[in-house]
Amino acid sequence: MDDTPLRWYQRPSTYLLLAIPVLILGVLFSASAGVLSQHYRTYFIPSAAMEPTLQIGDHFFVDNWAYRKKPLQRGDVIVFRSPENPSITIVSRCIAVGGDSVEIRDKRLSINGQPVAEPYARYVDPTVHQNDGLTSFGKRDQLRASKVPPDSCYVLGDNRDNSYDSRFWGSVHNSLLRGQALYIYWAKDRSKIGRRIR
Repeated sequence: MDDTPLRWYQRPSTYLLLAIPVLILGVLFSASAGVLSQHYRTYFIPSAAMEPTLQIGDHFFVDNWAYRKKPLQRGDVIVFRSPENPSITIVSRCIAVGGDSVEIRDKRLSINGQPVAEPYARYVDPTVHQNDGLTSFGKRDQLRASKVPPDSCYVLGDNRDNSYDSRFWGSVHNSLLRGQALYIYWAKDRSKIGRRIR
């Protein structure tokens, strides 16, 4: 029988002392991973409504807590639940917030009576339709001045001639917001990877 005394690293107390910090780190990592998964989510673009800013197949990060820290601002690209069907998630651009007056005349946007410069907006159909109440093209190209309700926002897709947005179903209540789009992390166009969404 070997009576050689145990060395320090062979003692059960040493293993116990080593196990405690490993266990603590594991718990902390799990907790932080849970917080991160609640704070940030990933989404992808299935339609052309936000072109050229976001294209079909782009994958991006969304900050789910963005509007806990700051108010929603005009120009933010946001993710929200559809007012028509809350099981559907939509990405679009906030162009007006509660209390703002929105007007579209011959496809050109004005907020509170002032024309808005929109370098991100795309118009692909040269035809400008009048709002005769008979076709959806009139709603697309003309909107009489209307006020956005409190605690709501008005959203438009950047691909203005091919987007189903607030022009058709009205404002989005802030309770439907999911978060703010942040960065593209995967795209067919590799030059877009890592780009901030603006």
